[in-house]
Amino acid sequence: LKYAEQLSSQLGIKHKVKYVLIEESAASGADRDRKKLKVLMSLIRAKKIKFLIIEEISRLSRILAHLLETLQTCKEFGVAVYIRSLPGVNLHSAAGEMLIGMLGSAAQFERSLTIERVKNTLRAAALREGKINGGSIIYGFERDTLKKGSWIPVPEELKNIELLMEKFVACGS
Repeated sequence: LKYAEQLSSQLGIKHKVKYVLIEESAASGADRDRKKLKVLMSLIRAKKIKFLIIEEISRLSRILAHLLETLQTCKEFGVAVYIRSLPGVNLHSAAGEMLIGMLGSAAQFERSLTIERVKNTLRAAALREGKINGGSIIYGFERDTLKKGSWIPVPEELKNIELLMEKFVACGS
């Protein structure tokens, strides 16, 4: 609230600061359909707020295109945006727009890296532990009844697969 009052006086707004606190937990900054974001955007479009204070860019969006679209909507409806982690940066100046573009790209890059890391970790764990998640039973293997998500080779079926592969290589089809 103190930060909002300071901004109000800096902007020359001569009324008591009334604020709406919109907090979101367990929601991804990459999700455009967040309930609280929709509330915020409706307040902006209804011109019910004069300025928006956020902790950091990634809290608004982790997708650069969406971030820029959101900031453009704020600009169109006369909503000044302040990012607490970037004190004194005018987001509507040329330098501010460039900075937002770079930081938004970094947030999107960070999100993409996180997704890659999680996928790689899960894939490596599945391979390491012999797990195959979901799907049909694979010829040459059977489900392990003692260890959920694991498969056991069936030697007779694997011999058939080897025979088929030998014939394929010999015949070319």
